[in-house]
Amino acid sequence: MRISVIIPYTKGDSERQYGLLEMMECIKKQSFRDFEVILAEVTRDGTQIYFPHAVDQRLLLKHDGLFNKCWAVNCAVRKAKNDFMLFLDADTIFEPNYFQLITEFYEKYKNPFFVAYENVHFRTGRDEPTKRSLKATHIRAAAHAWCCTKEFFWKIGGMNEKYEGYGAEDQDFWERAKHVDGVVMNMEYDIEHAYHNWHPRDSNFPLNPKRVALLDETKRDIVGEIEKLKAIAEHLGGDKPYAV
Repeated sequence: MRISVIIPYTKGDSERQYGLLEMMECIKKQSFRDFEVILAEVTRDGTQIYFPHAVDQRLLLKHDGLFNKCWAVNCAVRKAKNDFMLFLDADTIFEPNYFQLITEFYEKYKNPFFVAYENVHFRTGRDEPTKRSLKATHIRAAAHAWCCTKEFFWKIGGMNEKYEGYGAEDQDFWERAKHVDGVVMNMEYDIEHAYHNWHPRDSNFPLNPKRVALLDETKRDIVGEIEKLKAIAEHLGGDKPYAV
């Protein structure tokens, strides 16, 4: 099997960029080699970060609003050459056998959607001196690495581009996935999260003030939300974020 590795990204402070570079070093060391890497970079001014690593596809997505992770992911899925996709936040750290374990997990269980870790360990940093770990046994806890087939991705409506800013966009997808698939499986694996404890107080990744209301809207009528997204699927991942 082949994997399309999808990484949404937008420019931030130096620590965030370092997290992306460190993750690419993890990708370079993977023992499983049958994959492509798609970096979907959202930029306000049309300029990309300096990025010394070669990737298979690098998408330049210009948008002067808040960072829309859902739009970046949808754009990347449109370009993905493979049916099986791994979605990574741009600061996820893992061992050289990670992709191999992911393929083995998928071959064993054949779930069209699963979370590719069970425990995440957050690094300490400027704003958070205490080392924290999280056991991702709840759907809302899994925010860093997950896998999905392209067929299932569009079956539940793709990522919901009504989310702008940070927060709840992944949960929206997972709630719809859980409703359709009946379960969200976690792969037994520990990852490390490099960046969140380094967020500057004047971060250009502000919380989405509508995130709770938007997620509640989806949870109140999951079937209706899936149908609404499927009806506009051809517009998702387009030239600009689609306001749902």
